[in-house]
Amino acid sequence: IPSFFVSSIDFNPAGRYVLTGGWDNTVRVWKVSDGSLVKTLTEPTDLVPSVAWSPNGRRFAAASWDGNVRTWSTIGFALQHTMTEPTVGTPNSVRFAPNGQTLWAGGLDGKSREWDVNSGSLVQKLGHHNAPVECVALSFQSNRALSATPALDVRLWDAANGEELFVFNGHADVINDVAFSRDGRYSASCSGSPPPFTVDPTVRKWSNTDGSALWVAPGHAGGTRGVEFASDGTVLSGGWDGAIKYWRGSDGALLKTIAAHPQPIDSLSLSPDGLTLASGSQDRTIKLWRVSDGALLKTLTGNASIVTQVEFAPDGTS
Repeated sequence: IPSFFVSSIDFNPAGRYVLTGGWDNTVRVWKVSDGSLVKTLTEPTDLVPSVAWSPNGRRFAAASWDGNVRTWSTIGFALQHTMTEPTVGTPNSVRFAPNGQTLWAGGLDGKSREWDVNSGSLVQKLGHHNAPVECVALSFQSNRALSATPALDVRLWDAANGEELFVFNGHADVINDVAFSRDGRYSASCSGSPPPFTVDPTVRKWSNTDGSALWVAPGHAGGTRGVEFASDGTVLSGGWDGAIKYWRGSDGALLKTIAAHPQPIDSLSLSPDGLTLASGSQDRTIKLWRVSDGALLKTLTGNASIVTQVEFAPDGTS
């Protein structure tokens, strides 16, 4: 387990290897079974805030504050592409599209870029934010994209042609996470600066059909850090209070509260089959929960640093 600050972590689809990016300017591949270090990649020359494994497991990507998004092959860990544009902002987040053909990077210049993973060429650039893009999400249908910034707006894009469809306004604090519903009809977002600076800890649901605000839920004391849609449309959230909350999809009414962690939750991830929820916390644990009844399934320990991001592998095994 690394002793440096790990800013991002992702499992490969088979669940056998884990990818980390850190403040030591490296990307590392670890073997899950015994925790051994398989490979250290040193191409980045600045910190690595985000890493991601492709859905087919054949490549992985990292965004670095040196201004580049890089992809490597899992065969021999060969560098495939270094993707950048001159005089543009630093990439801050990276996600593969569910179809695995492109990847999206959100930048500190307020723009989101889509790259072709086979050629390394820029497909399109989306850019109307006036603040750094902190989080991005791709719909399960691969036809819509969400981006959000500390400037309090969430934007919905047509992923095919780059058209801005809607701007979701309403948050009065830093937006921490965004998510699509499984059918792509709705979006959710959550916000809140850490205490004592929390202004707006709410969870909000939006219509992707007409851009309307559907409901606002009070969220978590101290800010809401992660949000996901369950398969039945229930909105799940985790926050600074260490709790996981279930909000009814139709009207945002609170259905359930789980006292999940003794310290703040920084991220949530739902398994591809929608049955299991993972929560990553500042208590250095990752917990797995059964979505249907909120039962704790497993606690994963041994993280040397605060868990700030957690993702399921595409096949749901890790």
